[in-house]
Amino acid sequence: MPACPYQLLSLQVQGPSGEPWKKTSVLSDPAACPGCRLCVPRCPFGALSMQPSAGDAPLEPPAALPR
Repeated sequence: MPACPYQLLSLQVQGPSGEPWKKTSVLSDPAACPGCRLCVPRCPFGALSMQPSAGDAPLEPPAALPR
């Protein structure tokens, strides 16, 4: 999915409950996600959001972004 500069998001065409019309974004490798949140404003549909888990420290963007 072009919204993720790290290429960690993909689209699943069928929804989690089997809906053939629903698309869901899937994070392929949560441990590799740096938490930069660049995917949120880059999503052409405005459908992404990120929330830290309870007890997590605030997310900081990485020092260098992928090209």
